[in-house]
Amino acid sequence: MKERKIYKNAQGRFQVEEDCSYFTSGDSIILKINDEWVNGIVEHDGAGEYGLMVNGEMVTQLCNGMTVRID
Repeated sequence: MKERKIYKNAQGRFQVEEDCSYFTSGDSIILKINDEWVNGIVEHDGAGEYGLMVNGEMVTQLCNGMTVRID
């Protein structure tokens, strides 16, 4: 798996750097939080932001520069 940074694109979705793929509601994601890899689902909060849901709980908002793992 490759590690890449994400950033919010012009459509408001989080896109993988050096790639055309992006994450939106319902997508699975592996995100690095506090030096640990966390598996979860991307969800929209209804107010214009996306976050990481783990076991039905929003654990963090997605932000520019966060690191993800992709195939």
